[in-house]
Amino acid sequence: MLEWAQGHFVELLQQLVEVETDLLLLAIILVCAVIVLDAVSLFNRKLQKEVGLDRSSDVFSIDGSKTVPSKNYVSEIQTRCDRS
Repeated sequence: MLEWAQGHFVELLQQLVEVETDLLLLAIILVCAVIVLDAVSLFNRKLQKEVGLDRSSDVFSIDGSKTVPSKNYVSEIQTRCDRS
């Protein structure tokens, strides 16, 4: 009876170690995935900034568009008018 209990106890410990190892490997994979996604998003932000696509970019409308009406710009100094 004692040998059966010891064998059963050892088997339970081995199963517990296997579960902990699986969880540890899963955690490592998740951390690596987060690091890769962070690096990709940083690269994307830098690339957008170099190209000029920023979150604070101005929206310009096409002539005749009803969503964003065009504005008339008048320069008193240069005596010019422009529409954009």
